[in-house]
Amino acid sequence: MLVICPNCKKRYKLDENKLKPKPIIKLKCPSCGHIFEVKNPAAAKNIAKDDTTQIKKDKDNFEGLSLPKDKNIYLYIIKGPRSGYKYFVEKPKVIVGRGSEADLIIPDLEVSRQHCAIEIEDQKTILRDLNSTNGTFVDGEKIDFIKLDDRTEIQIGQSALLYMESEKGQQF
Repeated sequence: MLVICPNCKKRYKLDENKLKPKPIIKLKCPSCGHIFEVKNPAAAKNIAKDDTTQIKKDKDNFEGLSLPKDKNIYLYIIKGPRSGYKYFVEKPKVIVGRGSEADLIIPDLEVSRQHCAIEIEDQKTILRDLNSTNGTFVDGEKIDFIKLDDRTEIQIGQSALLYMESEKGQQF
């Protein structure tokens, strides 16, 4: 995790694995001694492996988008810092990224704050890169946008996600 002191603007790397599971952490800058608070991205999503992460219920623009009536959609993180987590898609547009404004937060330094979007138009799901720094890849190919099929693997930064569909009422 990259931390920037608000006082002297010095940047330094902080190992997220050594942080306590608190949502806000107080740090002391090793350069100027200034004490400041930082949000802990790992603690924000510290849930059991078989739980489904919750989706923010904000007022996004979903014009022309809608969830399918006959199937559920999941994103499974199969590689990277949040490996093993599943994300149940409950709205027709989901932002995936490292930043707190993302719906599915992936604490991977190679993932942009708003890296990519999953957009669902009834029976069709589109993966769209949001001008990310390191790109979004499907089957080893860098994409701008692509239609997703069941069990498609998505690579962003050092993380991999698996897009999966299931019949309504059926759960993985």
